[in-house]
Amino acid sequence: MASRPLSSSTPAGQEPPDFEDFLDTFPIPVPPKDAAKPKKARVPSRASGIDINFCKTPRCANFGVPVQPTAQRGQGAQNPYTIVAYGKGIPSARCNCCGVSFPIKSNAGVHEEYPEQVAKIMTIYRALHNYVWIGEGKKTTPAMRLGLAEKPCGYEDVLSFS
Repeated sequence: MASRPLSSSTPAGQEPPDFEDFLDTFPIPVPPKDAAKPKKARVPSRASGIDINFCKTPRCANFGVPVQPTAQRGQGAQNPYTIVAYGKGIPSARCNCCGVSFPIKSNAGVHEEYPEQVAKIMTIYRALHNYVWIGEGKKTTPAMRLGLAEKPCGYEDVLSFS
């Protein structure tokens, strides 16, 4: 069987297109911009129960409330914190209640350095917040509002082990 010559779409006297021009005639599917990149967590995750990324103002309503890795967006969003930055590569959070900003730190790094001390200090702060300190503009402590205490406790009640 005789082979027949391949037909050429190039008119006589013109050179055929080079290989790159030939490839350009085929569409290459491009994935959407957001599809390939997984969303990066903006706040470090909890490490062994330790989460130090919260408002450090004792009388603030967000004291001890950790910064959440996700936030609501749009008008009417009720987020306790706003993620901001002190500079390039230095993330921080601003408390939407009292307005204080603080750097976001690695919970795992703190856990490696001070695991027992941080856990004890956090327990003391939570006890003071819930049983001793009366919120600004309020007449009761969180424990009183929940019915766990009849009156605010004193510092000696929380810090003594009798």
